[in-house]
Amino acid sequence: EPTRVVQMFLTILYTGCLPAEHEPQELEESLTPGVRVVVVEAFKSSNASSKLLPPGTEGMVAEVDAKGDALVKFDGLQARQWVAKRNFARLRAPASTSADQLQEDLAGAFALSQRWQVDGLAEVLGERLERGLRAGSLAATLEVAVLHDASRLRAACLAFAQHSAQVRAAYDA
Repeated sequence: EPTRVVQMFLTILYTGCLPAEHEPQELEESLTPGVRVVVVEAFKSSNASSKLLPPGTEGMVAEVDAKGDALVKFDGLQARQWVAKRNFARLRAPASTSADQLQEDLAGAFALSQRWQVDGLAEVLGERLERGLRAGSLAATLEVAVLHDASRLRAACLAFAQHSAQVRAAYDA
């Protein structure tokens, strides 16, 4: 929706932040199985072979142990990861707007920043689009990268498409 994209662009331009409906929500003190979470600050999981979980990584709580630590299945990772209770502050509930819709809106805001020659904002939005690449919004992101000759973003989209099992499955179908 063009109005939503323009509002997002102006909010980011003047405040440097996403509009409130796109911000992750605070989590309850304890997690329960089935709750979706998103990493907002990088941390290492509590597994024996701990993994660095970067911001933007989403997952679903699979189980909670007696100490209150959570076993989470993060998207894009094969093994489930233990998240210690002390790291719950680094997690949030995903925003009410879908992640794919957010990416498409960010792609629209990126196009506006390119068109209006707000180079600093275009660079920041391009990096945000790279970090948030998803199969559901790949087409919109790649389209904006090609139309605005954003070679780094285009390369990130192509690399994502080549290495994503979800994209490969959709292509084979």
